[in-house]
Amino acid sequence: MKQKILKHLPFILLILGTLTYIIYFSLFSINRYEKNYSHYFDLGIMNQAAYNSYQAVKTGDMGRMLEITDPHAATRQVKRMAVHNDPFLALAGMFYFIHEGPATLLVLQAVVVALGALIVYALTCAVLNNNHHSAWLGMLLGYTYLFYPPLQRAVAFDFHAITLSVTFILAWYYFFIRKRYIISSFFFLLALTTKENVPLSTGFFSALLLLQEMKNRPALYSIKQPLNMLKNVFMHRKNRYLLLWGMLSVVWLVVTMAVIIPRAEGGSHFGSSYYSYILARPWDVPFFALRSNAREFVFSLLAPVSFLPLISPFFALALVPDLLVKILSTNENLINTYFHYDALLTGFIFIATVQGVKRIVADFPDMFAKFPQRINRIIQVMNVHTMEKTAIDKRMLSVSVIVVIVTILCSIKYSALPFARRPELHPFAPAPAKYDDVIYWKNKLKSDSLIVSTTGSMAPFFTSRRMYLDFAMDYNVADYVVIDTWDAEHGFLKNDSKPAYDLIRIDPEFERIYDNDGIEVYKRVKKS
Repeated sequence: MKQKILKHLPFILLILGTLTYIIYFSLFSINRYEKNYSHYFDLGIMNQAAYNSYQAVKTGDMGRMLEITDPHAATRQVKRMAVHNDPFLALAGMFYFIHEGPATLLVLQAVVVALGALIVYALTCAVLNNNHHSAWLGMLLGYTYLFYPPLQRAVAFDFHAITLSVTFILAWYYFFIRKRYIISSFFFLLALTTKENVPLSTGFFSALLLLQEMKNRPALYSIKQPLNMLKNVFMHRKNRYLLLWGMLSVVWLVVTMAVIIPRAEGGSHFGSSYYSYILARPWDVPFFALRSNAREFVFSLLAPVSFLPLISPFFALALVPDLLVKILSTNENLINTYFHYDALLTGFIFIATVQGVKRIVADFPDMFAKFPQRINRIIQVMNVHTMEKTAIDKRMLSVSVIVVIVTILCSIKYSALPFARRPELHPFAPAPAKYDDVIYWKNKLKSDSLIVSTTGSMAPFFTSRRMYLDFAMDYNVADYVVIDTWDAEHGFLKNDSKPAYDLIRIDPEFERIYDNDGIEVYKRVKKS
């Protein structure tokens, strides 16, 4: 029994870390939402899409599938694809049969992302050919994943389907190298459903993997014999799947950008305006890509993984498509790791990290084997079983020490955990006095048939309904309007919500029926 425990100790320790991650970030994100730190953008709008999909299945009214109230023209209902093409929200809505509400999305996100650590562990063991020390290195990389600051902040910042793509991308690649192509395809398809920009990266990565296969077997893929090359490409099952995934990615990207989003939105995707300067002033592109914020963004992505992806530049190329999408955008939020926009990159970063470790262990000269002998002495002093004195073992030990040190330092500097330099503990503070008022009105106005409008921070409490209006955009057709006065006057949409707040106080069609703890409720008294 003891031997079995010791054999599987790295995996057991990682499971404990994974469970801790799930519990901590579930509590963190739920408390954050309940203390009014979430917003209509994005937890509220995600909840409405998931809730309406749940109601579509529950009631048989399939017209509600992925339905939301247009956040930019609040008097009409549209499909979620008018904003982003992330149909995974329909699947997420099925978990509402277990528990209905935003908390379900937040827990689902924490669970799926945390499971990615176990895939990093399995991937490390597989790539290092299950070397007798690879399990320990896999555990350390799994913890590096759990402590990766950009991913932690993505999990903490409301719910986004794209955040789950981290685990889906890792699982797609892991099952691919294990030759479990059906399971791999399942995770590939899941990844495609998380956002419209995913197929750009999955298609590019599929092409990279196919090129790697051709590079590793040059006799079969000689460009001098194109017919034989094509024949050999289609002959191998692995290649057929890579071609399939590549073609599906291209088709899904084109259909999404040329058909699905324009039809749902009634025009081009709103994000296209972020890149309009490229055609107008193409000479600005290099300067824009190399601006200081972009450099800091790339550094903050690579530093927590000890820049190991750069050791495997071929796999690091997988970052290029989505990295260009981010750094060439005029929307500075896309290169801010406080948000979720870097989530798609994270999966490929950890694939490249594992491959970078493999290259150090297998290919690099003994520069890593000559790491100071003090490390072995420290291990002996700690009475820990020392590794055999082989070059590979010393390289693995050296990499392990570097990974541990860098993970700890970056977590202290960049994360929001309690021990960090800038911890975020506000979700665990006592609930504000207005919390009871919000819950009271949430329950009182829970009827799905009521049209409710609220200020942004209260949206997640009230979007479990067919039609919901963001107060900053429009409230005129609402049956009830619930206002957090501080949010209306000082929130990040104050330029729109403050004039609306001034207007509703003198609007003859609405009567204030409640005013307590900074929460005001208005009821429509006559139709316009």
